This record gives sequence, structure tokens and C-alpha cells, in this order.
Amino acid sequence: MVYVMDASVRFRSTLVQRLLRRGYKVYAAIRKHIYSTISKASYEGKKGEKIGISLALSMGLGLLICCLIFHVWRKKQQQQTKRKGTMRDIFKQGGNNESQKKDLELPLFDLATIMNATNNFSASNKLGEGGFGTVYKGTLEEGQQIAVKRLSRNSRQGIDEYADPIRCTILDWPKRFHIINGIARGLLYLHQDSRLRIIHRDLKLSNVLLDIVMNPKISNFSMARSFKGDETEANTNRVVGTYGYMSPEYAVDGHFSVKLAVSSFGVLVLEIVSGKRNRGFFHLDYNLNLLGHAWMVYKEGKSLDLLDEAVRDFCHVSEVLRSIHVGLLCVQQSPKDRPTMSSVVLMLGGEGALPCPKQPGFFTERNLTKADNFSGRNAPTSTNEFTITILEPR
Repeated sequence: MVYVMDASVRFRSTLVQRLLRRGYKVYAAIRKHIYSTISKASYEGKKGEKIGISLALSMGLGLLICCLIFHVWRKKQQQQTKRKGTMRDIFKQGGNNESQKKDLELPLFDLATIMNATNNFSASNKLGEGGFGTVYKGTLEEGQQIAVKRLSRNSRQGIDEYADPIRCTILDWPKRFHIINGIARGLLYLHQDSRLRIIHRDLKLSNVLLDIVMNPKISNFSMARSFKGDETEANTNRVVGTYGYMSPEYAVDGHFSVKLAVSSFGVLVLEIVSGKRNRGFFHLDYNLNLLGHAWMVYKEGKSLDLLDEAVRDFCHVSEVLRSIHVGLLCVQQSPKDRPTMSSVVLMLGGEGALPCPKQPGFFTERNLTKADNFSGRNAPTSTNEFTITILEPR
């Protein structure tokens, strides 16, 4: 049987299949008097051809995506290999490449040097534990002392198991004043002379180490933030640090700048002068912390009452009074009123008149409790001498 399909007639593929199954010979009119036979085999072949084309297109698209993924992965691998190679070259050269040293800005040591300096991370060299690992004391071959933090795998907050490196009760006044000036110069470097402006965000006594001649070394930069170029301030929803050392604008609003470290430095100064802690300070007559007590005796003209009794008989009164005055300038409520660290260094080493300080922030325990409540909505912080560390990208 013959069935002729006019090319002008629309038909579905199911019609052609039905006719072929019934034994019809199906012709399609291509032009007048010219017909093309449509057999079952040829029809199914065309159908298979369409499926093959679809599969080929899908496979081609999939292969293209795989190639793109592989290209991105390979590029990252090459970058990592290049960085590792650079580090190996620096280690092999002993850090003699001046351009590489300038870019990195920090001295580099290989693992063998570090293990030798710390006696294979001996427990006897352990100073304590921080938010990202354990800190060890070490001594390089040339005699320089270093502190090495060995990162932990889980980076959990450790417990500060050691006493503060600065034990004010055993230091005479000249050493205390030397330490105050050394910390000030260290902060000045971080804020002004470093290639990147660095905000420590957790400056406190336990993060200041002393070498054998009582030179202070600011340590533990796990929470530090760096600013580039003209950046001077920023905000964060993740407040980290230690209560008692935080500035009001940081503890309450998450706003931080170089003035945060200035405020923390002011607390350190008053603690070193008095030999007492800001948090936990107790007075029988009023509910003030150390800042509040320092502010009160200053207003009464009795600033020397703040000085530790252990050094009152062997101190330079002018240095003590100037240190207290500078400390109060640094802890003023408004960050705009606080001096820069360059001004602090000049004031500590000078003899000129100083501006009158304004009321400090957080000078009562009630103020600090209120700050706890405000800051609790953002992130956990420490109300004692332990540090809460929250990992965040810089």
C-alpha cells in the first residue's frame, strides 16, 4: 500500500510511525513529480540521529564546564606552588634577598631553627595558651629571645595558665617607667611607622612580654586588624577583646581605631603605676574601678595616692604624676579627646604643661556591666583577664 505525504501538509511523527507499522510505503513529495521514500529504518535512523546530536551537545557542554573548573583549580595550585617556592628560596638563602625581606617585612625562620630555639617545644618553655595555640619561649643561636605561638588544629580558646609577664609588685619605679615608655614606643610603631597601620584590639598586661633587661614586647596579634593607606577606623559586629581594657565606643558600638589602643594603653599605665588591676579593683568607700579611683584622686589633687606603696619611697615624683596624667588623658570618654601615640611619647618624655583630662569612660563597675549587656548582642567577650578569640578574615 502507498501513502503519499504532501510536503505542505503538517504531520506529527506519531502518524508516520503508525503508517509504517501498518505496512504502508510512505512517500513525501519534495517537489512536483519528485517523491522521497520514507522507510521505517530511515525514519528511526533520523530519530536516533537527533538523539545523538542532543547527547553530543550535552557531553560537549559538560566537558567545557569541567575544563573551566580544572583551569581555575590548576591556576590556584600554581599560585600556591609559587608562594611555597618563594618561601623555600627565602629559607635557603637565609633571608638575604633584600627585596623579599622588604615585601614580607618580618623575619622568617625555618622549622628546625624554631624547634632548636624552643627545645623542641619543651613544656618547660611554655608561657601559656592563647586563642589559636600555645606560646613558647625561645632563644635563637645569637642569644635573641623570642616568643613562638604554635597553632592548634582546632584553634579553641585556651586558658591563660601563667601569671602576667609584668609583675608590678616586684618592679621598682625606674623599671615601671621604662616599661611604660617602651609600650608607648611599640604602639607608635604599629600606628605610624609600620607599613600597615595595626590596631591590636586586645592590649593588656598579659600580652606584654619582658626580656631579660625589662624591655617590653607587645605580643599576641591574633585579634589585630590592619589598615591600609588612609584608613584610620572601622566598625565590626564581632567585638573581641578583654573588658576593662576596651574603649567605650568599641565595647558598645563595635567602632575601633588607633584610639582604641590608646585607651587600652591608658589603662595599662594606671595599672603599672598602682600595681592593681582595673577590673576587680575594690575600695571600701565607693564602687569605682581603678579608672574611677584614679580620676577621683586626680580631681582631689592627690594623684600620688594612686602610686603603689611598694615604690613610694624610691620614685621620681614628677615621672609618677606625669604618667598618671597621661594615663587619664588616654582613657577619656570621647576618642577625639584622646591623644595620639606620637603625642603620648612626647608627653612622657617632656616636661611641658599637659592638657587637663576629661572624665574617663567606664569608670564604675556599673558602666562596665552596662557595656556587657550592650556588647552581648554582637559577640562574646571577656569580663575577666581571659581573652575571647573569634576568627574572622582581615
